Amino acid sequence: MKLHGKPLSRMNNQVIIFPREDGDIVFKAAPVLDFSEFEKLCPEVSPPMMLKRGETIPIPDLENAKYKEATAKRNRNYTLYMIFKSLQATVGLEWETVKLNDPITWENIDKELESSGLTNIERGQILQAVMRANSLDMSYIDEARKRFFASVQQKEQPQ
Repeated sequence: MKLHGKPLSRMNNQVIIFPREDGDIVFKAAPVLDFSEFEKLCPEVSPPMMLKRGETIPIPDLENAKYKEATAKRNRNYTLYMIFKSLQATVGLEWETVKLNDPITWENIDKELESSGLTNIERGQILQAVMRANSLDMSYIDEARKRFFASVQQKEQPQ
């Protein structure tokens, strides 16, 4: 797909820089474009079926406690996977306890960032950058809108 003859840009990379006396720490967050690996590691959860009194056709039990818990865990893993994959754009980043092919270890992301010396606010900025790289927030949309209207206004002004 193209727009005005140009391919659409898929990259919304974010760079986060934390100043340190011995050298700045630079993280890069990139959009995660493919979740097929996540789908293999954490397949979608199916609700159990139940048969209501007087009925002959079973229906999904969406209120089942185990189903709700498994769905919440999968949703949490989705976010953790996105954080992990997005931060892979950071050159030289090595995790000690987090492994891509082991979803149980994804819970260690924040602990490992904290134990590496990053403050709570710095970890929050990393998370915010990951979210910005993988979605649009209103400030980005407003900035793009301003650029668009400024370019339209510039084209309409007589030379």
